[in-house]
Amino acid sequence: MQRATYIALLFAAIGCTTGETGPGTTGLTFVRLSAGTGYTCALSDDGTAYCWGLNDKGQLGDGTTTGRTKPTKVATSLQFIAITSGTNHSCALTLSGAAYCWGANDFGKLGSGTAGTGQLSPVAVNGNLAFVSIAAAANNTCTTTAQQQVYCWGQIAETNQFGDFLPRTNLDPTLVPGSMVAVVAGSDGGYCSVDAAGLAYCWGLVYVFPASGPAVPPIRAAASTAIHFVTLRRGGEHFCGADVAGQAWCWGKNTFGELGNGGTADVVAPASVSSNLSFQAVATGNAFSCGVAVGGKIYCWGQNNAGQLGTATTTNASTPQAVSTPVLFTRIAAGTDHACALGADGATYCWGSNVNGQLGNGVTSASENKPVPVEGT
Repeated sequence: MQRATYIALLFAAIGCTTGETGPGTTGLTFVRLSAGTGYTCALSDDGTAYCWGLNDKGQLGDGTTTGRTKPTKVATSLQFIAITSGTNHSCALTLSGAAYCWGANDFGKLGSGTAGTGQLSPVAVNGNLAFVSIAAAANNTCTTTAQQQVYCWGQIAETNQFGDFLPRTNLDPTLVPGSMVAVVAGSDGGYCSVDAAGLAYCWGLVYVFPASGPAVPPIRAAASTAIHFVTLRRGGEHFCGADVAGQAWCWGKNTFGELGNGGTADVVAPASVSSNLSFQAVATGNAFSCGVAVGGKIYCWGQNNAGQLGTATTTNASTPQAVSTPVLFTRIAAGTDHACALGADGATYCWGSNVNGQLGNGVTSASENKPVPVEGT
């Protein structure tokens, strides 16, 4: 499969003025989604970015630190084609591939050449580079170019001569060894990526002492040389993807059944999800996973304390369970403990924790255990 096809599929599940959309605003049609820790961002069909939920670090990008319970325009006239949400910062790509970030800037994870002071609206990433994918994690950001180069910035781990791990800050995009076509981030702060053949690699950023010395390639061995992924996500210490036939595979931590294989034992290599479903998209939260099956029905599995499985219960599940709604969907994104999806009816729906208004339905609540429509869509 060609590189461009992989990029499109990998990010299918992943929008001016300031101010929250007013009461009664309708007609928003989102085409891209990303979910972070307590907040959600989306791109409308004209490339305008909107965010809602927690905004204590400016991660909504609306020029304030005021939380929002419904879609709010990001304070920029830029139009984007991709968007990503991390723990408390967000980034997006323009049509030309230029990267912009906003929110918290500890460790320089905005890539603007400084660290510490956050940004309440989008700022350009240094380097004048053009990217085709971007992913925001906890304290860093990574990207890929059309030339299959991987660049990262923010905090990385450096080992000194005694083998100790020390923090290191990269304020600008730094080339990371490895040839990859797309990259995704997890709530555990790490990354996964795929190469041109669709092989999956999951990695952290580790460099050797001294800082000026050669880098230890963080992208080492494929998770499996037999599985060619067309969609891949990294959650909280677990990973899920779907291959060219639509079979879902997960591996990693499995405390709550987030691997979907019927058990709760950790798995070190990709294992098939227990179902006869064919998946066209997947999403991974902190300890749960979801997939859009061919035909548009969503199934979720794993931790369900906040209703993040969308099954109208708060019972954990170690195998895929149908989300409680008649709506069919095309794309899905998962945050720490909430999920959002694009409905085939043109509306956007979210479920799970809503303590920060991350479900976008105009209110805050402890949680919603089945999909509720995002206001204005």
